[in-house]
Amino acid sequence: MSFLILYFAALQGVSTEVYEAALIDGAGPWGRFWNVTRPATEGILLLQLVRQIMFFPDYARASRNDGWRSKRSLYLAFLSVISVWI
Repeated sequence: MSFLILYFAALQGVSTEVYEAALIDGAGPWGRFWNVTRPATEGILLLQLVRQIMFFPDYARASRNDGWRSKRSLYLAFLSVISVWI
């Protein structure tokens, strides 16, 4: 629930002038999303990803008892996702 509030707040933070400028430049719906909306909300999406990764081992531990294996695979997945943005 809190993620949606943060995401909608990030969407409201994008100026309509930026969308209008993209429209004038000839960007279609996908271009406006990819070049305007996605960069504006990327920080919130990354924050939510980190939050999910931090709390997922608690869920994994509750469902199975494999110790470090679940944390290790989750950590490697986190590194592979973060390497795209770095």
